[in-house]
Amino acid sequence: MEERYQGRWDQHMMADYFWGVSPGRPQKSFEDSSERSKRRRTEDLRSKDVVELTYATHMKLRHVGKVAASKVVKDLSKSPQRAKKYVKAFKKSTERQDQPRQLSPLQALSMFTEAELTKAQYERVRETNPNFFPCYSVLQKVKKDL
Repeated sequence: MEERYQGRWDQHMMADYFWGVSPGRPQKSFEDSSERSKRRRTEDLRSKDVVELTYATHMKLRHVGKVAASKVVKDLSKSPQRAKKYVKAFKKSTERQDQPRQLSPLQALSMFTEAELTKAQYERVRETNPNFFPCYSVLQKVKKDL
């Protein structure tokens, strides 16, 4: 606009300026909006048919380059059984990620010696998560091998 009017302030420039400025509070991005605002802004979309929405989602994801996500949406919309299988597989994969891996016997022995634990104390610690800590006999074997 500055290039257009080159510093001349007249009524046309002022009209252009005020038409370009939106009154009121600036609108937040969708991600930054509250849950209530998101519901309000998507009300028209939610009134559409589910098949139409899933197809539009599939196409938009493909358009922006998220081909894998697009295929998942397309696959989920084919049958309710597939959706259940996806949910089950997703839960299973997240459960595996949440479970801590087991300490190696050498790591457990290091912890045992640095903390100066007795056998009874180590067994008590191991009771909290027996899948994480190897049993005491394994520590003894590792110690003997060193």
